[in-house]
Amino acid sequence: MDRLLEFKDHYDLAVVGGGIHGAAVAWEAASRGLSVVLLESRDFASGASANSLKIIHGGLRYLQSLDVKRARDSAREQLYLSRLAPHLIRPLPCVMPTYRELKKSRLALGLGLSLYKFLIAPAERAFALGDSDRLITRDELHRMVPVRLADGITGGALWHDAQVYNAERLVIEFIMSARSQGADTINYARVDGVSTDDGRVRAVRVSDQLTECAYEVSCSAVMYATGAYEREIGSGPGTDFVRAVNVILPVTWGRHALGVAVPATRIRGAAQTRLLFFVPWRGHTMVGTWYFPDRPELGDKITKQELQECLDDVQSVLAGGRFAGDAIDIIHIGRLPSRSGSSPEAPQLRERFEVWGSERTGGPQGMYRLIGTKYTTARQAAAHAVAKVIRAEPGMAVAARDHERRLDTSGMDSFADYLERTQAAFEDRLSPDVVYRLARNYGVKADEILSYGQERPDLLEPIPGAPGTLKAEVCYVLDHELAYCLDDVLFRRTDLATLTRPQPDTVRYCCERMRVRYDWDQTEQSRQTSLVEAHFDKVAS
Repeated sequence: MDRLLEFKDHYDLAVVGGGIHGAAVAWEAASRGLSVVLLESRDFASGASANSLKIIHGGLRYLQSLDVKRARDSAREQLYLSRLAPHLIRPLPCVMPTYRELKKSRLALGLGLSLYKFLIAPAERAFALGDSDRLITRDELHRMVPVRLADGITGGALWHDAQVYNAERLVIEFIMSARSQGADTINYARVDGVSTDDGRVRAVRVSDQLTECAYEVSCSAVMYATGAYEREIGSGPGTDFVRAVNVILPVTWGRHALGVAVPATRIRGAAQTRLLFFVPWRGHTMVGTWYFPDRPELGDKITKQELQECLDDVQSVLAGGRFAGDAIDIIHIGRLPSRSGSSPEAPQLRERFEVWGSERTGGPQGMYRLIGTKYTTARQAAAHAVAKVIRAEPGMAVAARDHERRLDTSGMDSFADYLERTQAAFEDRLSPDVVYRLARNYGVKADEILSYGQERPDLLEPIPGAPGTLKAEVCYVLDHELAYCLDDVLFRRTDLATLTRPQPDTVRYCCERMRVRYDWDQTEQSRQTSLVEAHFDKVAS
């Protein structure tokens, strides 16, 4: 591939890692007036950020442990994200069973709902709790979700959280919005190390994974937000990780997400309880999250035994339907930082983000590391990380920040109004469902996608094998969103491979468009197609 990377003479901050945390850091730093370069060794959102239950938590469940600060932080970030990207964040009704046990009783959950309404002001909530958020009876619970009504279930609680329509698109939108603020954001650019001068960061050494060219990029500070890939770049003391697993079932059981505790048995037979969420999403159901001990030799795979444990948990909850492993196309696996001191047999996710400076990483002055855990608080973690850099690094000119600014794709006062206008404008050419999907995925950039059809009406036709996706979408992401590989287009720029394995005609069409764009030969086309197939091979043999 012909790609010549161009860098500025010097950057205030180099961000390493293009997942949700790195993308948010780049956006936060650029919006504050810093000169920023973001470097990702693979594609943006291709690691743990591609593994998500799509829930943006409002903090209600943290009141069970009386963690008021965490509840308020989550509520505020849910509200912030709903304003940043109103097309991507939408309300999600949730239910959870109540039991005779005091901590899980109707009294305890009812008290939690009341505390939430008392402690979290309406101005801090994205989706205000009202009369619909309440305790429900056992019969109401069963009508809402097909949960197996065990003897101990006494009813349930109903509340509203938020759901992100497309988590990968949220990362891409932070990336592209950082670019519009002046940041250079580069995928397939591996950071091999840091160059120093008198004990301070002077530059990062970069290898272009597409051309094999090497660069030295001058910067005053570097922020690592690489997650489990920290081991590859040696950014200081190690962190333990867990494999976080979610599965997507090809069915749905209504509109309510269900949170339910299930018994779990680990390798040494220690009885545990874990909370699983069954989340309706676009005609499917996401289930998770399971946490398994990290095994780097497996990469992003699980064993057959681990998959069976997941399926057994599903069967223990649902009142009908059975699933075999081969009935599931999509298994998401991401490696996330685990809580210090949690046992290898029952690892637990780290609860809060941390930002380490050189005093903790043991590296040169100007080296930082962000350890993030949650999509919900990724933006907050990024703001905290950037503020730490600004405080510590002398001479960084910082612009005033507009707290009400949105991402580039969200230039709308109301998603409902924007959708209604766009559907009316194209009612003679496109179905309302197609326009809804476009508006949800791309926000106001849907206008640009639809404009491709003005000169070439055929681009408003569906992609072969994907009746809900327009040919214009592939043109747009290739023109504007740094898509260099076939799986970039299928998995992260569009939603062609989000819910199920794409049809062969769909893969061939996208591959042909990229062949024309990047002059791929037959060998490269075969290699790219094989990489797409590898995404669905998640069970270790």
